[in-house]
Amino acid sequence: QINDTNVSTNTRRITSIPRISWVKAGEFECSNATDETCEPDYYVETAVRVSSRAYALSVAPASMTDLDCGKYSFPEGSDIICDPDKECTIGSFVIAKDIRTQKTTFKKLTSDGLQLYLTPLNKRYNPIPIDNEYIRLIAKVVDTSIDLP
Repeated sequence: QINDTNVSTNTRRITSIPRISWVKAGEFECSNATDETCEPDYYVETAVRVSSRAYALSVAPASMTDLDCGKYSFPEGSDIICDPDKECTIGSFVIAKDIRTQKTTFKKLTSDGLQLYLTPLNKRYNPIPIDNEYIRLIAKVVDTSIDLP
């Protein structure tokens, strides 16, 4: 008789999330991802519980690739699952938008006790102080998937 004590049944529900463009992420801040906003036939699966407004983005810049081999790193091309209905707290990975330029970015939300920052993991990039009302936190990153070679 075989004892399978190291095997467990996965009871989590897998959800397919539409992957959208960075431009669309900033545009539908107050709505839902739809078939018109996602890339054709591209969905990312997650076992993390997400809201119906969740979406995926493909990491584009190298600012979130940790060159120092830290705990977290998001290489270019990896997918991140973003949920606009989850609370962004200090230490969260977030999607932020500058409402003046409509540009969105992916960073870690940090604080020095007085000031909030959007902090890249790659030390070659500078933290962005959140010092005005034009920067909005629009989603919390709740999961990631990386395609292996």
